[in-house]
Amino acid sequence: ILNINNFNKIFTKMHMLFFLTNRKNNMSIKYDEIVNLREYVDPNLFPVGEVTEYKLFGVSNHAGTMDFGNYFAYIKVKDKWYQFNDEQVREMHMGFEGTNVYCLFYEKINFN
Repeated sequence: ILNINNFNKIFTKMHMLFFLTNRKNNMSIKYDEIVNLREYVDPNLFPVGEVTEYKLFGVSNHAGTMDFGNYFAYIKVKDKWYQFNDEQVREMHMGFEGTNVYCLFYEKINFN
């Protein structure tokens, strides 16, 4: 259970891409577009009615090996997903699964 007094606007979740064996973890990772942190937080630590749902708005990825590779991102802009890879930007279909996932970025739903 997490000990959080107030939920932040942004929630990040990192995946272990690199192990102590100096090899990259290429395991496929499934992730959700919406996550609810309520089950991970002590109910006594947040106000009644506190929003605990977050919606995915960005994914940081790493393609390659420990010694060589490339970072790129998926970003949601006005309900469309885009891949940003160096100077290239293209619209894409988001599948919510991948082997290059490094860090997920979620924003609180209905944040005031």
